[in-house]
Amino acid sequence: MQTTPHRVNITGATQSLLALRSLGTRIWIWIPYLGVGLIEDSRSWRIDLIRVTIADRDQLVIQLLARLVDGQHDMRVTSTFTDGTSLLKGVRAKRRDVILLDPQGLNSVNGELLTCIRMVDPDARIVVITASTSSDDLFSAVRAGVRGYLSKSTDVSDVLTAIRAAADGDALLSQDMAAQLMDEFARQSYQETGLSPRQRDILAGLVQGKTNREIAVDLSLSEKTVKNYMRSVFSVLGCRDRTEAAIVGIRKGLVPAVV
Repeated sequence: MQTTPHRVNITGATQSLLALRSLGTRIWIWIPYLGVGLIEDSRSWRIDLIRVTIADRDQLVIQLLARLVDGQHDMRVTSTFTDGTSLLKGVRAKRRDVILLDPQGLNSVNGELLTCIRMVDPDARIVVITASTSSDDLFSAVRAGVRGYLSKSTDVSDVLTAIRAAADGDALLSQDMAAQLMDEFARQSYQETGLSPRQRDILAGLVQGKTNREIAVDLSLSEKTVKNYMRSVFSVLGCRDRTEAAIVGIRKGLVPAVV
């Protein structure tokens, strides 16, 4: 079995000692032509660096994010871009694990940048970090399949957590963005069905066979208010009674059926 020094020698790598509180003492191996780091312990060698591409129209933002990423033991910046066209060319040409970007101002000749990235690389793991507070931008990004969506005002630890989550195939939204997303879902749901979130709650209670009094207790409403909501649900769905409303609600997928 080959020794670590021999492996380092034959690959043209460099070797150094790495001591981290979370990992203990490790031997750090850097292999230039692979652009990855290997950490050797008593168990095995493993590729341990997350390769990150950063794209932002602001060069200062890129430098700050690059310094943050390169300061971590488990990730490294492999490329940076300040425009969408160059980014798309880079996505085609070079492998990476995570793309960290703000799509605002990255003009793409091919249209919507996030969608274009996914067309070029369907497996791309994208984390958006943006100053935009637009619900439309957030919803479009989620529909494009991003793995993270953060505000530029978020804590740096959340940025690193999002990168690691994306590299592992998970997803992360900052709390304010998650709340915004839920509001947008509710808004679009209302536009599609004509039912407000509260009307859906009333319909769900109806499908579960609850009385107006029980629904009122569950939702902290008066029984009279529940009756008014019930009439409005009947009107929107074009139903005459509770049974018909329950059937229509389940058939249209407005509320889950009771098993």
